[in-house]
Amino acid sequence: MAFKKSVTVTYQCGHSTIVEYGFARTPSARQCKATEQRIQADFAGGLCGDCQEDSRVWKRTRVSLVDNDGFSCYMIVGERWNGWAKPAFTKAQLRPYLKWQNEQEGYTARFDPARDAVITRWVDDDEDDVWGGEDITVNGRKLHVYAVGAGSWVWSEVRREDK
Repeated sequence: MAFKKSVTVTYQCGHSTIVEYGFARTPSARQCKATEQRIQADFAGGLCGDCQEDSRVWKRTRVSLVDNDGFSCYMIVGERWNGWAKPAFTKAQLRPYLKWQNEQEGYTARFDPARDAVITRWVDDDEDDVWGGEDITVNGRKLHVYAVGAGSWVWSEVRREDK
């Protein structure tokens, strides 16, 4: 390779790694910048090689299933299911959702501490849907969340201007 360069990629956990790249000919500054941006994006959702800590970037937001003000939750930046939001709720964030959901006809939702899970059921279904808890890291803080309906229900992210 005629031209070699490296870029440092920093994960959410604070660890970093150096990625080397190159071109057959000397690139323009714009080509270098575009390449470095692609490398940063490729590594942003990966796992840190030093500690194997989840390096996905989570943001706090609000989501809604139907016409309501939405519910506070966390979501992975840039990750969707068929275009729909994939929320994860802490126990505190679950309370308003559970209250609202149990007010809806034909549907129940509850927290089961023995299973560390949120249990939901449509009135016509024979089985419960079980949404187990998992640990995530948000800005260096460990949180325990429940991805209720993520990857299955049509959650919409509620943007500030939508409220």
